[in-house]
Amino acid sequence: MAARKRIDWEAVEKDYRTGKYSTRQLGERHNCSNASVANKAKERGWKKDLTKKINQRTRHKATELATGKTDDNEIVEAAAEENAKIIANHKNSVSGWQQRTNRFAELIDDAMKPPEKVDPDKPVEFDIRAIGNAINSGTQALQRLIQLERQANNLDDDGETAAGKTLEELLAKVAD
Repeated sequence: MAARKRIDWEAVEKDYRTGKYSTRQLGERHNCSNASVANKAKERGWKKDLTKKINQRTRHKATELATGKTDDNEIVEAAAEENAKIIANHKNSVSGWQQRTNRFAELIDDAMKPPEKVDPDKPVEFDIRAIGNAINSGTQALQRLIQLERQANNLDDDGETAAGKTLEELLAKVAD
């Protein structure tokens, strides 16, 4: 017997509230019955209250496309979207370095085991200083790049980085 797929009710609610889909379409879209959708909407008090706002925004966007004009909100939204992507990329980069650092710590732990506990099929041969220096250099470079990117995209409150350096000071530091 196949396991039932878990239904993402938050996603169903988002689609429901747009007013774009019937309960039958929502059921097909989210792999559940239309009765389940209707029952969950009633149980949780979902309203198709975003339809008017979505239609207004759609007309606004269509007018902008036709006239080539944009308003401040659209510019702000586009900039915020771009900034959010930059920050997400920073998080991914930091996560990657965290994984590398954790792996390095595992290698150190393996090297510090008493000889009788070392797995002979998994020899531990590495230059601990070289790896430590590489991780240190990599994380420092990542920190500098993130600071520069945040500065270049005005992601800091006062135009300075968290370290209080100006863009020129950071560029000079990277050039070293």
